[in-house]
Amino acid sequence: MEVAVCLPLMLMVVFGCIEANTGIFRGQTLTSAAHEGALVGLKRTSTEEDITSRVATIMSSRGIDQYTLNIETFGTAFSELESGDQFRIELSTELKNSYITARTVEAAVTALRP
Repeated sequence: MEVAVCLPLMLMVVFGCIEANTGIFRGQTLTSAAHEGALVGLKRTSTEEDITSRVATIMSSRGIDQYTLNIETFGTAFSELESGDQFRIELSTELKNSYITARTVEAAVTALRP
């Protein structure tokens, strides 16, 4: 009788921990990839392709293939950004294999060109 009452609760705790861990891992991965992309974008000779390549390397190394990358330059082409101009790297992915619900995880980093 005790097992019949406790087992469902224990399973909910276990699967809840797995769910929380997956979300935290994805969020941290997106934050790290956006940060690394911003660091590449701070180089004077960098291009959008350099940022995209660095982000793709990090995402694939963490096993995340389905993601959306947006490099926002606030109306100016990335190649024409001058010192002090902002650019923003936005990443998002969806947790499709979630036990509870499908949801989107997002991260963004804003940087200034040196």
